[in-house]
Amino acid sequence: MAAGGAVPENAPLPPIGFESKNEILPALVEFSYVPRCNQTRPPANQQHSLFDSPTANLHTRSVPPKKFVFSRRRPEIAEDLPTLADPAPLFAPHDINLSGLRLESYDHSGSTHGTLHIEGAELTRINLSQTKFGSITLKDVRLSNCDLANLATRGLNLTRVEFHHCRLTGLSAGQADCQQVLFAEGDLRYAQFRLSRFQSAEFDSCNLEEADFQGTDLTGAIFRRCNLHNAEMNRVKLAKADLRGSNVDGLNVFPEGLRGATVDPAQAMVFALLLGIRIE
Repeated sequence: MAAGGAVPENAPLPPIGFESKNEILPALVEFSYVPRCNQTRPPANQQHSLFDSPTANLHTRSVPPKKFVFSRRRPEIAEDLPTLADPAPLFAPHDINLSGLRLESYDHSGSTHGTLHIEGAELTRINLSQTKFGSITLKDVRLSNCDLANLATRGLNLTRVEFHHCRLTGLSAGQADCQQVLFAEGDLRYAQFRLSRFQSAEFDSCNLEEADFQGTDLTGAIFRRCNLHNAEMNRVKLAKADLRGSNVDGLNVFPEGLRGATVDPAQAMVFALLLGIRIE
């Protein structure tokens, strides 16, 4: 120690609460993850001071980001579902509840109901066009060749639902919550999904011309061979979404909404014009 009790400028300051290194050593041993009896003395060229930080270089190592992999669970539907010859009685109540059934070729268009709840079922050639529901909940459901044109609801909740060759033109379902859903070869022109959330959603060969997704979360969604001409996607989230192979001419989207999306070279040219970039 320097004369007068002053500490030299280059002298290390002991941690608060310890007077010397001899008091620090027991504290380090006490909180060690490896018992002292199992420790072996490293070679001299690998020894470190007690004050060296073995994690000092961790923050300088670059870790590559994990690649996003799309995953969608299919509906969990029993193979031996009973088929009803006359589904009319099931659609008579104000609140409709269907479970564990196979329904085919039934017209219930133009009606008004409170709620519709369907779980673990298959619907084929069911006509619900022009119908109105207060809320709709579908879980583990597969719909094939169904007509849902101009169907309207104030609350739509879909979990593990597939739509195959369905007509959904003009469907109105703002603020929908859709998880693990598939729309395959469907007609969704003018469909309205404003302020909705789609998680693990897949659109395959669908016509989405002038569909309204304004303010919707489409993170990780896949649009494969779809027609998005004049679709409304302002203030959407398309991070990790895949638009490759779809027609995006006239797509209304803010540039920041495309951040993190995957596009093909032809689409990049279209979006470059949207951003005011000239490619010569």
